[in-house]
Amino acid sequence: MTQPAYLPWLGYFDLLDRADHWVSFDTPDLSSGGFTRRNRIRLRDGRRRWLTVPIEGRSRSTPIHRAHLANGPWWESHVNVIAANYSRAPHWEELGTWLRDLLRPRSDETVLSRFNERVVIELAAYLGIAVELHRASDLRENADAAASAQEKILSLCRSFPEAEEYLNAAGGVAAGLYDPRAFSAAGLALTVQEYDHPVYPQGEGPFTPYLSVVDCILWNGTDTLGILRSGSGWRTLGRPPER
Repeated sequence: MTQPAYLPWLGYFDLLDRADHWVSFDTPDLSSGGFTRRNRIRLRDGRRRWLTVPIEGRSRSTPIHRAHLANGPWWESHVNVIAANYSRAPHWEELGTWLRDLLRPRSDETVLSRFNERVVIELAAYLGIAVELHRASDLRENADAAASAQEKILSLCRSFPEAEEYLNAAGGVAAGLYDPRAFSAAGLALTVQEYDHPVYPQGEGPFTPYLSVVDCILWNGTDTLGILRSGSGWRTLGRPPER
């Protein structure tokens, strides 16, 4: 369960690789920071650059699933920046056209969440990760906007009676939002991601971590799945009673 991010990093796909169900947490308000509408690539000189998806008429109280993409071919500038900085990468010739099509919003993708979800699923498919998508906006969490972060997550988990484990990408536990005892009482293990970012072939210069998965894909192709799995690590904080 995680917000639908734009061109996410390796650790995001590590979570999808482990999960049976991906709940796109699309109901929080869209923030200007974070990775829901932006991510980073590496320039030829080793610097990092943000690629940001423009949003039409955004306010501070706009939920992610109601944030409308700006009109116009903004995605072409993203493709052009990637092309200018990865044209020497081993897999650019093979994947450049695919990437251009990947980043072109479809006619029914007028909101950010739907666009991001499709991009994530197609990237996961390239890596060899099967994703079963569900949206928080379609599930029961959407009915109680005043609930705490933990209550919202537990409510979403109750939509999957067979669930035995909630996978957290570290942030919630580190911020003190989640109590393992509450998950145990709900019959769930609370398991936290402890991702050890791998170093992979990335061209010349010092290695730059925490970039969009596109960086690893263009340099390493289908080897990317093995690379991202090499950094996988999880820690279970609490286990539920035996069923």
